Amino acid sequence: MENHISVAEIFSERFLSLLTDLSGYRSPFGKTVGDPSDLVQECIQKASIRSGTISFGLSIPKGNFGYLTLLPEMILFYRIQGHLVKDIAALYGKESLVSPEIMSYCIFPDKNHALIRSIVRDVGSRVLVRPASLEIFRSIGFHLGWRLFHKNGNSHSKYAWLPYIGAILNGGISFLDTKTAGRKASELFQKELEFMDRFEE
Repeated sequence: MENHISVAEIFSERFLSLLTDLSGYRSPFGKTVGDPSDLVQECIQKASIRSGTISFGLSIPKGNFGYLTLLPEMILFYRIQGHLVKDIAALYGKESLVSPEIMSYCIFPDKNHALIRSIVRDVGSRVLVRPASLEIFRSIGFHLGWRLFHKNGNSHSKYAWLPYIGAILNGGISFLDTKTAGRKASELFQKELEFMDRFEE
């Protein structure tokens, strides 16, 4: 059983790294002397526009060709968010602290509050972070499945204009999701991060 868990943990971390370019990307930014809020907001806005535009453009194709755009869209979408998280971390001088848990917390906003609290816990001026690879794997699976279902919802419609409405909605959702990821990252990296094996109840 432990071997299966280890394999799942390794797979989840490597898949997250592939999806977000966690290990490969190095931010061009460095820690600012003063408050980086303006630069952070500029990064969030640019990334949100990029992700929204890409999701809109790749959501227009329908039928069999539409299925070919699914993987490129998801990879581009999550890589934009992954780069954004690392850029924000770099502006606060914390790029080296971006772990799979922190990346997952920022870009996979789970509706299940208990799952979020099991990975990252805000205790005022500090944020506690614990290893949670299996939770990350489940969160990735849920959100990728949701995006696939959401994109293909209108692909078989008899109305020719409906895919364009869906593309606009998908672009808007991607824009807002990236804004949310940037906001969460900004709030997170303003605080002291403390990594631990488990949380005290």
